Amino acid sequence: MDLGRERARWGGPVPTEAYCCAAHSLVGTRADVIATAAGALAAWRTRVEELARIFDELAATDEPVADAAVRAATRLLPVVLEWTGAEDAWYATFATVVRWALERRGVDPAEASTWVEASTRGHFESWMGPSPAAVTKVLEILRDAASREPTPTTDATKRWLSIRSEVRGRKRLYTPSEVCDDGHLRLIETFDASRGPIRADRMRRALASARADAEAGHRLTVERLQHWQSIVLDGPAPLRTLDAFAHGGRERYGVEKLGELDRFLDDANAPDFVISRAARAYLDVCFFHPFEDGNARSARLALDFVLWREGLALHAMEPIALVARRPFGRADVHSFVYVVDYFAGARSPS
Repeated sequence: MDLGRERARWGGPVPTEAYCCAAHSLVGTRADVIATAAGALAAWRTRVEELARIFDELAATDEPVADAAVRAATRLLPVVLEWTGAEDAWYATFATVVRWALERRGVDPAEASTWVEASTRGHFESWMGPSPAAVTKVLEILRDAASREPTPTTDATKRWLSIRSEVRGRKRLYTPSEVCDDGHLRLIETFDASRGPIRADRMRRALASARADAEAGHRLTVERLQHWQSIVLDGPAPLRTLDAFAHGGRERYGVEKLGELDRFLDDANAPDFVISRAARAYLDVCFFHPFEDGNARSARLALDFVLWREGLALHAMEPIALVARRPFGRADVHSFVYVVDYFAGARSPS
């Protein structure tokens, strides 16, 4: 049983006393199952809010990142042990929340994952609390990993093209209900509006333009992206002529392949599986990074356009748009397609 959008992509068991898994927790009458699921979700939300407070405290200090990493792990270990009782794979929850804390502080997600995996793998056991010696060892490895030089620059576009063919699928894994509360519009009214009313107004108008183009049956092209982007930026939106960098300079988006973007975007106009086409168009814009500014918003518009043209919309845009996407590997691509499939439902008639 699914516990709702707020729990999407946790990636492991809900760390609450009320719930371990569907097989063991969702038993009894329908009323019992509903009460257990609702209670577990409420408890999980309480945990997340507690984490948010801790992350804010940890991020408020000005200290070397290696010291910050050790302090985060030291602060979060007893919290996770209390939540999980050191039961099965408790250390996976510990690794997840330490990684989140580092990302909240501004550490690149790939770097954070590398540090945490290097320090926690093989040092803790299920059904057993950590010994002082094991904790000391983990903190030493974490400090050492966080003190190393950042990894070399990655050609993000090249990496994306090497795994792009992994975006595939033939049928829906989920059959979500009709979308009555437009997730993309809701993101504009919350996230974009929090960045400024002008930004939100431009994004609303750009989304309306993209959806009008979708209803007219237009094809996804670079020229169409540029038109929407001119609304987002309130001015011309030429393609980049210089390399762009992100994540502290560790990720490069070159200009060598930009001339081929139209050819790749044309895949979104094919008659195959719509979820794959929408996900691929989103990632194409992310990793070709065609504009000097606003590429994340452009990717949102491309994805929405492909879905809208096929009569679909999103129950929620946050898990798609507010999670950093990196061209790591096949598993990341499959995970993203899964998320789009999970939240895409039939749009309400206008």
